[in-house]
Amino acid sequence: MYDVEADTSRVSALKARHDTLSNEVDQLRELIFAIRTRPEIEAQEIFRRLRVTSDPLDVVRSLRDGDLLLQHSTPTPVADPLTPGQLEQLDLSALEASTIKVPARPWTLLAGDGLVSELVSSFFELDAIFRFPFVDRKCFIADMQAGDVARAQYCSPLLVMAICALRSVSEL
Repeated sequence: MYDVEADTSRVSALKARHDTLSNEVDQLRELIFAIRTRPEIEAQEIFRRLRVTSDPLDVVRSLRDGDLLLQHSTPTPVADPLTPGQLEQLDLSALEASTIKVPARPWTLLAGDGLVSELVSSFFELDAIFRFPFVDRKCFIADMQAGDVARAQYCSPLLVMAICALRSVSEL
């Protein structure tokens, strides 16, 4: 009994099997090299994929495809940073456009009065569509305008930052 096709010689079948195994060994070496040289987080992801797949060569192929996509992707252009004068102008125009005017400090140091006022205004415009708003507008704004973190009952730096973060992501 022969384990090859009728029209294939035993030598050519062994050579084909050798080529297949040699190719698999090369791919597994590539996988080990990727685990050794990639950043820790990527190596952990490779291990996670190995644990859920029945064929480790699928992981090698996905690594190659991912690397190929990264090589062919065009980098997104990075915008030029704004000058302090441009930032100040943007903050002033945001303050003029906002319906609610509140001070940014002492609630946050990350943005100016205009940007914070615009984001808070945007939040309360969205919040007004609900029958029962999430935050009482009058109490929150009164506390925020008082600017006293220690005495505030309805406003906190965390709440201000959460509102600004929520609206800045929603505005994109």
